[in-house]
Amino acid sequence: MFSLAKSFSAAERLDLATQFVRSFPAGTELLLVGASRDAVDDFVRGLACSAPATFGLHRFSLTQFAARLAMGKLAAAGVTPSSAVGAEALAVRAAYEAAMRNELPYFAPVTKE
Repeated sequence: MFSLAKSFSAAERLDLATQFVRSFPAGTELLLVGASRDAVDDFVRGLACSAPATFGLHRFSLTQFAARLAMGKLAAAGVTPSSAVGAEALAVRAAYEAAMRNELPYFAPVTKE
């Protein structure tokens, strides 16, 4: 089931979302997507205060959900998403290899072992 709530009032949107989630039996797997993961986590914490259980609630930001949906196609294409740490590691590796071939003379003083 899909539900879309539209209101200028954040309190009203949260109340509608709470009613929707509570309309399912405890333990039902539900997909919760919000503007940020923190916002969805805050919503679930609010539910947990008065619910017997919050098992089965899968929480994502819109960006996280889009990345999760894309993983199958990325894997089929033989590529993978990267993080900021991965990008930094790639840059360090490229700089190291260039320095070992003496292709970075300007940076030579700081690249020596």
